[in-house]
Amino acid sequence: MNMNEQITLELLEKEKIDPEFKQAIKERHANVIVYFAEWILGDVLEVGCRHGVLLEMIERCKEILPRVRNTYGIDMSHEAIEMLKSKGLAGAVQTAETLLDSVALYGMFDTIFCLHTLEHCTDIPKVISGLWECLRPGGYVLIEIPLQPKEPTPTVWGHYHCFETEQELIDMFSEFEHIITFREPKHTWRRFVFKK
Repeated sequence: MNMNEQITLELLEKEKIDPEFKQAIKERHANVIVYFAEWILGDVLEVGCRHGVLLEMIERCKEILPRVRNTYGIDMSHEAIEMLKSKGLAGAVQTAETLLDSVALYGMFDTIFCLHTLEHCTDIPKVISGLWECLRPGGYVLIEIPLQPKEPTPTVWGHYHCFETEQELIDMFSEFEHIITFREPKHTWRRFVFKK
């Protein structure tokens, strides 16, 4: 088990026993939906979905997100995907780096979420190429990442890439149209919208 898998399992356990932590996770995901609502449409993929809190909320909010058709999640954790499927949601055990190898997913999605996922990836150019291939023309990639100083990797949080500036991520997504960057006031997180 690598560091990212271990962290995922620890967070899943914490959510089971700590109601305040579980509520904080739900509130954060609700905030994400409110912020990104304009760009959530069609078939939605969440890369690094854990056990599907965001996807479950999107499914429950279809009346206020009427352009959403289907949701699908991928995560590296078998336990997380089992929990996702136990909620009646669709998903598969897969890493962000293997999207490019998943020809069956090419052109399947209108919206792709990467919330606190890219910093955990070892090959970000490969991930970006996979996102490009899986996204339909005119679709959106919705990203949330922390900005932080470069550190020896992996960091204590399993970050293999530390983004120091907004421009660093924008430059990596140069094939996409950069729509907007939002600065989360309470955190060092940044939210980005890119369009294919």
